[in-house]
Amino acid sequence: MFTPPDDIDPDDVRVAVRDGWRFDAVALEYQAVGFGSHHWLATGGDGSRRFVTVDVLGAKRGGFDGLNRALDSAYRLRHEARLPFVIAAELAGDGSTLRHVGDAHAVAMYEIVDGTSLASGPFPSNELRESVLRLVAAMHAATPAVIDVADRDDFGVPARGGLERSLDELDREWDGGPYADPTRGLLAEHATAVRRGLATYDRLVRTVMASDAPWVITHGEPHAQNVMITDDGPVLIDWDTALIGPPERDLWMLTSDGDDLGLDAYSEIAGHRPNRDAVMLYRLWWALCEVAGYTAEFRRPHRDTEDSRVAWDNLCDHIALVERWG
Repeated sequence: MFTPPDDIDPDDVRVAVRDGWRFDAVALEYQAVGFGSHHWLATGGDGSRRFVTVDVLGAKRGGFDGLNRALDSAYRLRHEARLPFVIAAELAGDGSTLRHVGDAHAVAMYEIVDGTSLASGPFPSNELRESVLRLVAAMHAATPAVIDVADRDDFGVPARGGLERSLDELDREWDGGPYADPTRGLLAEHATAVRRGLATYDRLVRTVMASDAPWVITHGEPHAQNVMITDDGPVLIDWDTALIGPPERDLWMLTSDGDDLGLDAYSEIAGHRPNRDAVMLYRLWWALCEVAGYTAEFRRPHRDTEDSRVAWDNLCDHIALVERWG
């Protein structure tokens, strides 16, 4: 997130890192990077540094336990399946990858990665995209290492119930903050498309569930922003969405609408021909999740911040994708 949180005391983060990882941070510097988690750069008295991530548990699938299983899966992929491109959280003293910070948040700690982050948007070259596809294929092949720890995708759309209620409440004014009523207006304009998108998604779920194609461990968001370029090649970060699911859960992000290059490359690498219905399912899932999540955010009390302005732009972009793909 770009704005430091109002409801997290940095001293509580410092204590959690000290008690959990025996890392005594003499300085914590907030990092306005990414979107969805809060990040700090922690510096120890000896000059060593760590990257600290704090997540809001209510925004994570399965809360603390679900996030913990995702991070544990990444740890196993790196250390047991020996996939060095998996940037996994460090183990705390009790052997866990995640610790509570109060009742509503959880903290994880990472070694600093010496590399360059990519910008949001498409991959800068097909060569890099194919390199990431090879990493994803290797991860998929390592599924046995995490089969007993990773959660399975249930195709649920987070905050769907709230979105459906909001579609039934478009005839009244919304309050809560500066983006509440503009969100109502945007949903009113696209209500037919959103309802159609939900129906299309449900149809695609039934089709994919009827398939006997094998499921694999998936990252969930292997887009360019979750790739860093190091001296040893690209690596994948942010494993909080790792799940067992159809391989297309990753593959749709490594191709573009109407572009078969990524699908063809994966088929050659992994020997599995991606299912187009599953690719479309996850495209639509992503757009619906974003619309539902940002609608819920703007129906809660909120302020006009850099984060809320980015969230509004994202809501507009993703409701257009629901219109296109639904």
